[in-house]
Amino acid sequence: MTIEVPQNHLEYNLNKHLCFVRKALAEEIQKQHYEKFPYWPTEEETQESDVKILINGVYKSGNNFYIIWNYIGWIKVKDYVSSENKYNASFEGKPDIKLVIFNFEKLQALEIQHKKNIKKC
Repeated sequence: MTIEVPQNHLEYNLNKHLCFVRKALAEEIQKQHYEKFPYWPTEEETQESDVKILINGVYKSGNNFYIIWNYIGWIKVKDYVSSENKYNASFEGKPDIKLVIFNFEKLQALEIQHKKNIKKC
């Protein structure tokens, strides 16, 4: 995912900025599934859980970005052990993810410009 800055058409790669969000979500999904199923299923068996996610946060990424995020929805997690003792886990779902990303430098520049405009009035 990239975001374009209108003034100079630079693109910011959001992948690295959203690393913290992905890690937090993965940990929450794993934690809830593990509470229901602390052990793998027996050979040739499957176990599934519906994990309800309602999690949010805010953090600073790099020097310039503040990211506010919210994640709500359901994820179906499935564990399966094959006859070759291969352990597999999968998940699927369509959660609702909201992001608000502030470029701190641009936000400060906007605030300075706003203060200048107020003084002119």
